[in-house]
Amino acid sequence: MLQEMVEVHQAFKDLDETTDITDRKFKIITEYVSNYYADALGRQWLQKENNQKRFANEIQLFRNYFKNFLKEKERREDESSRERSKRRYRKRKLDIVFIAHGSITDDSIPASELISPSVDDLVLYSPWNCSITAQVAYGIASGKIQPPDRLFINMVNNHDVAAAEALLPPSLLPPHWNSMSSAGGALIPWVWVSPAVDDEPVDQCLMYFIQEGGVDRLVIRYIVPSWLRSVFVPVPLFVVMYALSFMLSVAGYTAKVHLAACLPYQSPINSEPWRRKRQYACTYDRVAMTNRNIDAHLRNHIRSAYEKVFEFPSREADYRH
Repeated sequence: MLQEMVEVHQAFKDLDETTDITDRKFKIITEYVSNYYADALGRQWLQKENNQKRFANEIQLFRNYFKNFLKEKERREDESSRERSKRRYRKRKLDIVFIAHGSITDDSIPASELISPSVDDLVLYSPWNCSITAQVAYGIASGKIQPPDRLFINMVNNHDVAAAEALLPPSLLPPHWNSMSSAGGALIPWVWVSPAVDDEPVDQCLMYFIQEGGVDRLVIRYIVPSWLRSVFVPVPLFVVMYALSFMLSVAGYTAKVHLAACLPYQSPINSEPWRRKRQYACTYDRVAMTNRNIDAHLRNHIRSAYEKVFEFPSREADYRH
């Protein structure tokens, strides 16, 4: 195994922006992740050639994020040589926010499969089948949203709805976010994620509002150039988690990952009563969660930045609070 680790670390070190996804370096990394990070389902997914290319794209994308983030983190940190020496002997921790398009399907996976030695926890914020607004995405990215801040809206008529009316019975709204480490072996729906197409001016605006996250908070906006949209097709969330876990391991970090994405079913659920027994809680169709803890002067700016890129639901109900 030691020889494998040396080989995979060298393969990763040798990657650059010009490395083709068919290069043997990606094959070495994929085989290593399949052997040591993936469960049986993940290994089956990674065996397919097309999926290996998709995974290589994820590795390349996240490599660029981590490279730029760690360079900026090093520049911003002002620590003594003694403090730097101490850090060599302890695991460094990050919060990673992953902002993307999202949806769920009826396929099930144990929540624990989304956790790894490099990922302490993965936190989801909305109930199953629920969309989120730009205000929620901002709250997650900045780390400011708390469970008491959540409100629900009916996306058909723009009206606020009480949690009891938004949730399919017998669901009750938990007083905490949906932690995958706490969920353990409970079965959850497959979460699928896909990127938005880049819009540089808006993306810069978006990042302006989340700069206060600090040097230990990495915000990954799952955005790709328009000419790459056909390459970055929807992938299961566990594939993203494999890529993040590998990246963290190579960099010597552990992380708590926060998902900022809508989680609606890809098909209407009201005709499927059995789905009401899902882990955590599940809403009716066309329900969105919004955030009451947003300063009035920020609302329109946040709406512009997030909705134009990620097309989060836009409802007047968001701006009455």
